Amino acid sequence: MKRRSLLLASAASVASAKAIAAPNVIQLVYVGGRDCPACAEWVRDTRPRFLASSLYKKVRYVEIETAKMRAAYDVSNWPDDLVTTLHNLPHKSGTPRFLIVMNGQLYANELGRWNRTVSYLRELIAIA
Repeated sequence: MKRRSLLLASAASVASAKAIAAPNVIQLVYVGGRDCPACAEWVRDTRPRFLASSLYKKVRYVEIETAKMRAAYDVSNWPDDLVTTLHNLPHKSGTPRFLIVMNGQLYANELGRWNRTVSYLRELIAIA
């Protein structure tokens, strides 16, 4: 619960500070490998529902999916605007991973926990 409070407090302060500036950009980053069974399951079963949801329309969705899950954290596979996020990840292994980034700041880093990621996304969208 402390993590959620910290997430919301941080997001609220960023949202209020940026209210006059450009709108907040919330990115959902999926990190996976085609040789990862849990990733294949998410891609096959969950991703289509997410892409058809209203939540998808409220975020910028980025996929970092490599042939081998070991390559998922190689900087060459990441878009330039997310390289800093990659460098700031405490653990650069494990897939599927879901990151929530708003205005360049990492707000959530979930390994395989899609339902928790969705909860964080909804909360962040509500206050952004």
